[in-house]
Amino acid sequence: MEGSKRSMKRPMEDVYGADAVEGYNKGKMETTEHYRALLRLAKEQRQSESEWNDASSKVNSITVRMKLLDAIIKAEGKFDLVAELETLTAQHCEAEAE
Repeated sequence: MEGSKRSMKRPMEDVYGADAVEGYNKGKMETTEHYRALLRLAKEQRQSESEWNDASSKVNSITVRMKLLDAIIKAEGKFDLVAELETLTAQHCEAEAE
């Protein structure tokens, strides 16, 4: 029976510490760990969103180029590449200015 009493530690001491200082230090450590975990989650979320945005931009860029190439093919020689380049250059400059 004495062995069973030894195995039953004081649960309150395990959770809150033996005194106020130990309890404060445990709480501070747990709070720090909690907020670090939240910061890690936020960082992973931002990285995931950034990766998704990069992939989405790449897909959109390729789609636009495919549409342009399709328009050139359908024009059957009636497509003025120089004029199109000038238009795209002007649009690019405007977009960079924004």
